[in-house]
Amino acid sequence: MHLYGVYGDTLNPPLSIDRVRTALELRLRTAGLLVLSDSEVRVGSHLDPVVVLSLYVYSLPKVRSESWYMSFMDLSMLEWQKSARNGAWAFLLLDKRNFTTMARGGELTRNVQKAAEEMTSAILNEWLKANPRR
Repeated sequence: MHLYGVYGDTLNPPLSIDRVRTALELRLRTAGLLVLSDSEVRVGSHLDPVVVLSLYVYSLPKVRSESWYMSFMDLSMLEWQKSARNGAWAFLLLDKRNFTTMARGGELTRNVQKAAEEMTSAILNEWLKANPRR
């Protein structure tokens, strides 16, 4: 299992991307799945499955001098499949979840982390049901 990427798109959001990544990696590991770094994945090829978290954060206009942010998350689980049509390798989408929220600056990391953990758990539970441990 590989947490492929966490991305941000705003000017200095009060968000700890590392904290969100660490929480998701811990959730994947506690499910008994291997988590690899980017450099380890490049060494191997066609790892199944791949978890991709895309996170976008946008600044909203201040409300009563408080900074507000909107975040959109997309969490997908994919696996490499060889095409029967032409033999090329491509990702097959196994599951996908989305979440959009607004939060004050101080609440952003906690809200994003909680939503990401809930989506990760839901996807992992479905994957573990379909792929019992050997």
